[in-house]
Amino acid sequence: MTVPRTRADLERAAAETETTLDKLDPATTAPSAVDDVRDLRRIGTALQKIDTAQDALRSAVVTARTNGRSWTEIANVLGVSRQAARQRFANESDDHAIKRPLRAS
Repeated sequence: MTVPRTRADLERAAAETETTLDKLDPATTAPSAVDDVRDLRRIGTALQKIDTAQDALRSAVVTARTNGRSWTEIANVLGVSRQAARQRFANESDDHAIKRPLRAS
């Protein structure tokens, strides 16, 4: 199996791994193998949580830009430079935020 490169590849690999792990019977599987399975499940769960958190972050940035927040404000929250924030999120933000209202000063 090759290392997953895209989100679709990752989801397919995770589904295949889940199917394989579900087939294991703890009654007939050596305890060390069951422990390894638990470790692998924890890795998969952590990966899913990271993906969910990244989606939430992207959505929050899009909302902030839609609400008129500057890249500098967003960068301050992220703890990165304005350029880094803009470089990472600009395409997503611009795709979703057609019209940005001006905030009251």
